[in-house]
Amino acid sequence: MGLAYLGAQIGDTIVIELPDDSTKEFVVTGTMHNPQYPSPEITGFTDGAVTPDGMAYLGMPPLFTEMHIRVDGENPDRATVQAITDEVEERIERSGRDILGTAIIGKSIIESIVNTAVMILSFFGWIILLLSAFLVVNTISALITQQINQIGIMKLVGASRGQMIAMYLSLVLVFGIIAFSLAIPLAVWTAQFLMTDLIVDLVNLRPESLDVPLWVYAVMVAVGVFIPVLAGLFPVLQGTRITTYAALNDTGIHSNAAGGGFVDRLLNRLPRRYMQRPLVLSIRNTLRHKGRLLRTMIVMIHGTSLFIAVISVRISVNTTQADFLRY
Repeated sequence: MGLAYLGAQIGDTIVIELPDDSTKEFVVTGTMHNPQYPSPEITGFTDGAVTPDGMAYLGMPPLFTEMHIRVDGENPDRATVQAITDEVEERIERSGRDILGTAIIGKSIIESIVNTAVMILSFFGWIILLLSAFLVVNTISALITQQINQIGIMKLVGASRGQMIAMYLSLVLVFGIIAFSLAIPLAVWTAQFLMTDLIVDLVNLRPESLDVPLWVYAVMVAVGVFIPVLAGLFPVLQGTRITTYAALNDTGIHSNAAGGGFVDRLLNRLPRRYMQRPLVLSIRNTLRHKGRLLRTMIVMIHGTSLFIAVISVRISVNTTQADFLRY
């Protein structure tokens, strides 16, 4: 990662400028991974290691100047870590060496970056899930509206409301199974792509495995099966409660949908020279099913908000990174 940032390869010669403006040349002989720092794209610098001879070549004592200690155990508390650190300090001082300072790293400096990325992706995921639920409601509502006469015929020949509810919910369930069968492989591939091509390089991680845990598959299957069914339950219950007579005589125009509402009365009072009849009819047709209109508007508003949020976050991240690297 550091070599890519420097535009160098193993075997190349790089030039290092020292504080006294002198320069030293080193040959790149290998790479190492230091998880203590995030990507050079964030910090603006990369680090490396030299041999004792290299330290002498730089005009410094060929001695080790740092000691890194890792405490065993699962999530040791700070008091335990501090006690071990104090004991190590005492041993070093008894050996005649000086200690300039110590630092206890309680958590990685990239933890905040990872938590922020997870929070943003989770927020977008919940918003998309909400939009999907509204899309299911609108789709099933439109389907049942088109099949009102068929519902009346089924009731006429003896079908019960429970049977029709089971039929439509089974249809929703089949659609859900088909959807998550296609979505799960794409979701896993997208997550692995984001990890390998973005997150890993950005935060300087080397994950042991990119396998998706089984509980994640369980959550995706549950969401793909139950969320569509729950979202489709309301329009199915609403559509199947219609009486046989009303279903068989349905023409798509309800007596209480036109002429009696506030908007209709307002449109009737407007002068015809300002509102032509085709325009009035189109507005009435749009506002005839106010529930469906409200759900459609919610989907459009949330979709637009999500798009604006993505663009805003992208610009904010790029600006913040540019300001950070400037200093």
